[in-house]
Amino acid sequence: MINLSSRNKGEVKDNFDKLFKLVNINDNLEACNVLDSLEMNIRKYYISRGLESNGFSDAFLNIKYTLTHYTHIEWRRQEVYRLLEALSKKLAEHDQDAPLKVKLSRLFTDIKDDFRTICQTGDPRDMDSLYDDFFALEKLSEEVAKKGEDVYKGYELAMQNSGKCQASLPKLMPQRKEKGRWTVVKETISGLTTSFELLYSSLAVLIASLDEPEPISEKNGEFKKLSEGRLRDMEEDKQNALKSEGRQLLKEGWPLPDIARRMDMTVDELCELLEIE
Repeated sequence: MINLSSRNKGEVKDNFDKLFKLVNINDNLEACNVLDSLEMNIRKYYISRGLESNGFSDAFLNIKYTLTHYTHIEWRRQEVYRLLEALSKKLAEHDQDAPLKVKLSRLFTDIKDDFRTICQTGDPRDMDSLYDDFFALEKLSEEVAKKGEDVYKGYELAMQNSGKCQASLPKLMPQRKEKGRWTVVKETISGLTTSFELLYSSLAVLIASLDEPEPISEKNGEFKKLSEGRLRDMEEDKQNALKSEGRQLLKEGWPLPDIARRMDMTVDELCELLEIE
């Protein structure tokens, strides 16, 4: 299978910002060019993920009509602002009716793509895209809660790991190399990868938990067995991910007390986890 997912969310944000500035200074010709680029990047993003992109056609036609036909500067400016606001809402609500599993799966793909992209480019725009993914995960809280306590426990673990990733991201410290080019501190990527492994593992378990069949009967204990089995699997995944993180930090030369503090446990608990005498 060929994965065509495009990593161009940074370009979408850049086009959107530029469009506002050009409309504000009344540069309509360049605004039309940037609008075409915005439409291309949005379509590229959706099409590369197998998603419907034609629902935005009217929005772009209306914006271009306003830029080329409204003669009063202030009326034109305010109407374009209104239309861009409507486009932003439409983008945010595009997959609102999708099943929870589909939303989580798409978000999982975005997080993996955006993390890989920021490690490659170092561009702060790509780091912003990753923070947007974390915010989108947070917004699913109420929807996940409707799936029951066991599923929500998996979601809480994913959110806990998301927090670790967000706390670690600034260590990349993007630095400008030259105009339009950035780099990151490569030495920090291995440690960050461990944090993201925890997140990937917990998200995979969470998504898989939404596939489990409903129990035939609660009376014969099947429901209890399913729940207990799922919790055991989640706990085992968590322990394995913690071991991986601890061993990675040991390789990097971290003292045991510092590792224990980072992982929110005592030194004795850490030694037991890593099987250190």
